Amino acid sequence: MAIRILLVEDDPETLELMATVLRSFDVEVLPLGDSEEALAVINREKFDGIFLDLVMPKLDGYRLAKAVRRSSWNPTTPIVIVTGSNDRRVMQEAFHAGGNFFLPKPVDRNRLAILLNTTRGAMLANRRGLQRAPMRVPVRRDRAAEIWSCNISERGILVEGDRSLYVGQEVRLAFALPRQSEVITVEGVVARVDGVGRAGIAFRHVRATDRQRIRIYVADELERAQMLDAEFAKATVI
Repeated sequence: MAIRILLVEDDPETLELMATVLRSFDVEVLPLGDSEEALAVINREKFDGIFLDLVMPKLDGYRLAKAVRRSSWNPTTPIVIVTGSNDRRVMQEAFHAGGNFFLPKPVDRNRLAILLNTTRGAMLANRRGLQRAPMRVPVRRDRAAEIWSCNISERGILVEGDRSLYVGQEVRLAFALPRQSEVITVEGVVARVDGVGRAGIAFRHVRATDRQRIRIYVADELERAQMLDAEFAKATVI
């Protein structure tokens, strides 16, 4: 699956250049020249990487980067700050707003290609951390009644059966992975609810050993699903 990148740049020529170069490296690109439109997209779609121009009308790159970090879909997505300034204070402020990498202006193909090569690993690592595997086990939330999980990733879990959960709520969960007896206890925050009793909870604190167990479980389940798909495809070939 191609890396998916959001480009936010108010200069049409620079936006077109960056989109053209990235697409030449088999990257899926959504180019936007309006930062307010970008804000809406950030809050409803997931990206592997986000490129933000620093100086824009309406919402500048600083404010947009902070919005990305507050969003439920892209809080950990690598952000590339595109700027013509080499002022150290500007770069520090952009870093504190949520930027991870910097691309200097004027942008050219060579610079962008080098930057893409540098950031690709971080983008793919972020994607792997969000891969979800089906998991149906009972989950204990704080002192509330038992609820059930739907799926899990290294960074969060989807649960159902508790309509009292609301976005921003801090929770403590306890559950055991399938075919394992040791209980995992995590602290998290509700990132989204869907109105039918399901809630996505982003992990805030997980012991390193438990995170590794979750990572292995997700990888094993995804590999198992791929093998089953391959076997099914072979069986249906005429």
